[in-house]
Amino acid sequence: MSYSFYLCDPIWVSFRNIVFIGILLLAVVAGCAGRHEPAETGTAHNDVALADAGVVSGGVERPPLPKEHAAPSTPRRVASAATEPAAFAAREKAIRQDADVIKAECQRAAAGDWEKWQENTLPYRASLLAKIEALRRPGAPAAPWLEALAARDDFPLFEVTPRDGVKYLYAPRSLDEFRRGRSVLAAHRWLRDRGIDLIFVPVPKMTEVYVEHFLDPCPADGIIAPHVRHAWLELLGDGVEVVDAWPILRKQRNSGNAYLYNPADSHWAPAGMQPVAREIAERIARYKFGAAARSAVPIVTSALAPYDVYGPEHGGGPMLQNGWTALNSEQKERAKAALTKTWLNVTMPDGKIPPDDPGSPVILIGNSYTLNFREILIKELNLLIRTNANGAQTTESFGDFLRDPKLLEDCRVMVWVTSGENLPQFKPLPPPIATAAYGD
Repeated sequence: MSYSFYLCDPIWVSFRNIVFIGILLLAVVAGCAGRHEPAETGTAHNDVALADAGVVSGGVERPPLPKEHAAPSTPRRVASAATEPAAFAAREKAIRQDADVIKAECQRAAAGDWEKWQENTLPYRASLLAKIEALRRPGAPAAPWLEALAARDDFPLFEVTPRDGVKYLYAPRSLDEFRRGRSVLAAHRWLRDRGIDLIFVPVPKMTEVYVEHFLDPCPADGIIAPHVRHAWLELLGDGVEVVDAWPILRKQRNSGNAYLYNPADSHWAPAGMQPVAREIAERIARYKFGAAARSAVPIVTSALAPYDVYGPEHGGGPMLQNGWTALNSEQKERAKAALTKTWLNVTMPDGKIPPDDPGSPVILIGNSYTLNFREILIKELNLLIRTNANGAQTTESFGDFLRDPKLLEDCRVMVWVTSGENLPQFKPLPPPIATAAYGD
């Protein structure tokens, strides 16, 4: 596996300090200039806290492009159109179907009116933010790692670090840069020109999946953030294949005995990873190499073993969860009952962790949501893959691909896994790739 870490040599530290000082100066200038954010009309939820969070201001329309860029033209056909026409047709069909599903959601909720749907769901977002603000002790500074949003009933899952973790839900403006920057679209087009198909996999946070346990009242369809649904529709409309994990997990949330998320951690659990990995594997089976792999003799085995949130190499066990200290004693007891203590650990026949295959046609990139998911995906694909993932990274892998083009040699499909929490934190792509978003 390939993981990217910041270097700590003196030259890098000096450069980092210079950049940091420059950012601070820019922030001071921007703060002095101030910025007025117009509030939505026709609602009573127009207080300072909501406006600051972006709950009120910001709709579902795509933020405007920077003036120096023209609007993107019609996407070119992906490489599989020539090499594997059946795979190309299946991919195009999946994109259309996924777009139709999201359009139908808006139709049912607001007769197809996105702005109306956004306004109608404002009270739910306001309620979520109010619950998060109530976690802060009077006079005390915000301490995200010491906060845990409890469910309204005896539900045993807790959303840790909710202030940042679910900001993408309660603050529509938090996604402006993600949507305006079009990093995913740029990556898709850049990869397409190299014969690689992108599958983008945004994984929702537990509050979005189990929303009825955190909000009362709650919309019947469970959607409190139409702007998120619209963001995926934008990508689909631009020809990006998106495996929308939200409806997959919503369907699974009450099935079986296992919870889809860790009870006191910011990551998902194997029960949530499994159906998403299966969906990805089924899509990759449209390619000849994918179909051949799934029909071959299994290359890995799986056996019941102790579960570790941070991967089989970590050894911390199920109790090592990053939000445990945010829970009180009663909450800890509730959470213990919901722990995923064992899982089907995926190994090679010799018992070792599946290694990376630098010649694999599939590469997995993303953040810490790839932990454990990687092994489950390998089992579903019946194919070894290559990996370029690390912590809270967003677009950093593409810098690696520019520096070392061999990392993508013979690659046919890239699976990019991220989480809702990371959407407001997406970093710009390197310029040679970013420009791909603004025309063909």
